Amino acid sequence: MDRDMLIISKDFKDVQEILSVTFVSLPINFWEFIKWVEEFRRREERTSVLSREKRRLAIKDQVLGQVHETELYKHVTKWLSSKHSHQIKTTSSNDATSCDGYYLASSDILTVLLLALPPCTWSNLKDAELLKEINSLVSIGSLPCTLQKEVLNLRQHLHFLIRDLGTPTS
Repeated sequence: MDRDMLIISKDFKDVQEILSVTFVSLPINFWEFIKWVEEFRRREERTSVLSREKRRLAIKDQVLGQVHETELYKHVTKWLSSKHSHQIKTTSSNDATSCDGYYLASSDILTVLLLALPPCTWSNLKDAELLKEINSLVSIGSLPCTLQKEVLNLRQHLHFLIRDLGTPTS
């Protein structure tokens, strides 16, 4: 089902319900992508890197730290720890350490994904207060400059990806 149709067809009661519908409607291979990103991050951290790479990784760590400070990240981690995501966490790995790493990577990736979605994504929410709350959570206006630039860059990439796939953005 199309993302816009999901939002139009449902009366949401809170942000957690919006996150649940949004994340549960992601394609199954998206969760495989999250596992791949986490594995890539682990390999990247284990390898020795040149000074330019160290600087790039330092910026990446700074951006992730800024992501962790957002209210949206708090909502995403709450959703991931809730019953809505129990199946995702339990099927990701039997190893507790891997599951924890997967959980952290999932929080990062899902938060950044929500920030990168076009602002019009939420425009069809019926509840005006909930629309105001979700817009406040995904607004980049109050984000630190480094994170704003990263989100704008990701939005641009997402726009081109959607355009290349022939899928409308609104």
